[in-house]
Amino acid sequence: MNIESILATMQRAEERMDDLARRLSDASVQKECYAGGWNIHACLCHVSTHGDSMVRILKNAGLAAPESDPKLTALRERWTGANGFDLHGYNDAVAEERRSMSVQDLADALRRDHAKAAPLIKQLTATDLARELKPRVGPWPTLGEALAHMPSAENGHLDDIEAALSRG
Repeated sequence: MNIESILATMQRAEERMDDLARRLSDASVQKECYAGGWNIHACLCHVSTHGDSMVRILKNAGLAAPESDPKLTALRERWTGANGFDLHGYNDAVAEERRSMSVQDLADALRRDHAKAAPLIKQLTATDLARELKPRVGPWPTLGEALAHMPSAENGHLDDIEAALSRG
């Protein structure tokens, strides 16, 4: 994991979201992506929030990051309780919150939030990347691991969307 690979993976996700915005029809976004309820549009809603998550991770690491999206911040607070953060509840709430957004609007949201995070990521040092996160972000104990995971996960979800589209 290094800064260049994180930034390249972010850029690839943006390009793929833009490509999907050009290709997807209203009917195709309704296709099931994940068994149990998420269609392609709900998955894109989820992916569109990863850039904001990167901004939040940078801010929680003590870096002078811009503010996170206030709606997403409120949803995160709503889904954090005595037992910790309910990731699945939050993800479902995000899909509902962004349900009315077009695929292009979702792609634009990802690009906008990546643009907030990228300048900060470019300035990180090896020491910064190795910084332990408290509280941890999922299973990723360091800033670098958490930042590398987000765009990798974006591309993983986009792979799943492509697979769903190819199932006919």
